[in-house]
Amino acid sequence: MRLHSLALLVALSCNSEPAIHADGVQLVPGDKSGTRLKLRYYVTADGAEQVVGFFDSARNEKCVFKRAADGVMRCLPDIPLTWAPLTRYYSDPSCTNEVFGLPHGCQVSNVEMRSKTANRCNDGVSVYPLGVAYNGPVYEDDLMSQQCRRANLGGLFAPQDFHVMGPEISPTSFVAAQEVVR
Repeated sequence: MRLHSLALLVALSCNSEPAIHADGVQLVPGDKSGTRLKLRYYVTADGAEQVVGFFDSARNEKCVFKRAADGVMRCLPDIPLTWAPLTRYYSDPSCTNEVFGLPHGCQVSNVEMRSKTANRCNDGVSVYPLGVAYNGPVYEDDLMSQQCRRANLGGLFAPQDFHVMGPEISPTSFVAAQEVVR
């Protein structure tokens, strides 16, 4: 009986035709756009196509699934860099008004930051909008002395363009997903 069931399963999987999208794109079983998240593709001149991710039509931005700060898998903006909190920069000597340093000339509208507690594997990502450019003095938390001090921005970290950070974008504004096994 098990052998017959296995043979039937193999026969069904071998005979099933790949799904064809209305625009002629061949999809991997399970790939499909939703009402808000749309599939993105790489397309070659000779017609080859590959799914590369999602586009959030409500937020008008590319997105990828990551664990958000609320612990839920969400389609967060596809940002080219994620800031690990080894050093956080501030615009004031009390280290309360955070600013974000980007490599000179880098153009992004949002930034991701990990938890303020370094080396925690399960911390999610927070997303912040970048504000106006900041050109004043920059301060940093000294992890060893736990004091705020004027940042030394020479060496590997220069030049950087600093920006004021807006308030965290609520994780619930991004599409949530659950992993399922089928």
